Amino acid sequence: TDFNDEISVEAWVFLDNSTTADGLWITQALFNDDQMPTNVWLWAAHSTGELEWHVNNGGTWISLLSTSVASLSGWHHIATTADASGTYIYVDGVLDASTTSGVTSGIQSSPNATLHIGNDVRYPNDVNRHGDFGISEIRIWDKYKSQAEISADMSTCLNGNEPGLVYFNKMNNNTGAVATASIGEDALFSTNMDASDWINANNLCDAECTLEMSQTATVTVNVSTAATQTESACVDYTWPINSTNYTATGMYTATIPNAAGCDSVITLDLTINTPTASSFNAGACVSYTVPSGDETYTTSGIYMDTIPNTMGCDSVMTIDVTIGAATSSITEVACFTYTVPSGDETYTTSGMYMDTIPSMAGCDSIITIDVTINTVNVGVTNTDPTLMADAVGATYQWLNCGSGNAAIPGATNQSYSPTANGSYAVEVTENGCVDTSNCETIATVSVFENAGIEAKVYPNPTEGELWIELPSIDGEMQLNVYAIDGKIVYTTIVNQSKQLIDLNELESGMYMLELIQNDNKFINKIRLF
Repeated sequence: TDFNDEISVEAWVFLDNSTTADGLWITQALFNDDQMPTNVWLWAAHSTGELEWHVNNGGTWISLLSTSVASLSGWHHIATTADASGTYIYVDGVLDASTTSGVTSGIQSSPNATLHIGNDVRYPNDVNRHGDFGISEIRIWDKYKSQAEISADMSTCLNGNEPGLVYFNKMNNNTGAVATASIGEDALFSTNMDASDWINANNLCDAECTLEMSQTATVTVNVSTAATQTESACVDYTWPINSTNYTATGMYTATIPNAAGCDSVITLDLTINTPTASSFNAGACVSYTVPSGDETYTTSGIYMDTIPNTMGCDSVMTIDVTIGAATSSITEVACFTYTVPSGDETYTTSGMYMDTIPSMAGCDSIITIDVTINTVNVGVTNTDPTLMADAVGATYQWLNCGSGNAAIPGATNQSYSPTANGSYAVEVTENGCVDTSNCETIATVSVFENAGIEAKVYPNPTEGELWIELPSIDGEMQLNVYAIDGKIVYTTIVNQSKQLIDLNELESGMYMLELIQNDNKFINKIRLF
């Protein structure tokens, strides 16, 4: 066969981690004669067990060594190609090795060359150039096959009339030392590959590439994973994953194998809290017990006590105790603010507070108050035309700000999508407290009719870069981008059928894009994030 400047050789091969003793040998050359004018191409077994791919480029070998064949076992598809751009080896449709040395002087042709399977036909008596392996679906092409073509049809049955196919052998005789070819001359086997090496193809698809080869391997592709771990600690924190001690708040990462053996990237969101110190006066009529409850004093003095603060760290208290006043403690829960019994102080945060009022016994009554201040999360995320209350697991009532905060019937879910543009808020009941959010504007509830201009706008939503694609363009078009308040925030000229628009200078949010040419107009809503 005259291959000109392109060749592709492929086959399904049963591998068993062989080296040269049972290596992969297939040759097309003159029997018992190693002369470059009569050599065409060969697959040769390297001493490492890898495959050598040789092509006769006008009397000089182009050679390439595989990188993964030696480690494989079972059925695998091997394809070797060469053209002017280079020489390549593919294993199971994936590029295994390549070189930029290509066929530039024509592939040597020899009308007397024969195809031998299992040995180097040039040295038929050399025991080190014989192999013993399974092979099926040998296909030889007088054209270069790309990686995409190899991957697409390596497990597909051929009809035998495909363009460029010059040799095709299904290897399904099941007996004998000759394999009958569907296209080209029959192939001869090495003496090492006898009738016992045939694979029984009875009752299978006529081309075992689809029923035998494509079912011989199952590939599981595992993926890397990622997770975030949130921790808080006092003073410092030792992360068990990497045994590293951290003393500062921050984001830290570590990589460990996951259950599938791939990388698992763990991010530690760490908050380092610090101990606090405080001092206060306390009085009692008979005795005084410090806030932790660990000690009770019956005489005046300066005493120390430690309790957890609101961050879970030590709160070291210095207490100036005056005995002669009554003490008591109460627990209070309030919404938003709490005013102590004396009315002297109002607090907006949870904590331990002291208050003094006259007791019935005539001495000061010192009250220790454990105050819990409940608040309501009235944050709203506006992804016009949908509003989402930030509070989770609360009770909701959406309000129409334009109608004096009138309750909207049936709008009691966490999210609300108005049917008309306007201003809306949500009343949230959470932790026994009620509060109302700020009003949010909805401006994109409308139907746009585009006349005279057809355009594609993508990606949408976008991080800042937007493509405008037109079927065709005749002259320039004006492009305007409007904010939701109707102001033009970006403008340019479109004079290409596919043009990139850079909106990176705009803030995240909803915008309206307008294309204008004469009396024709195109309007589309876009979102930047």
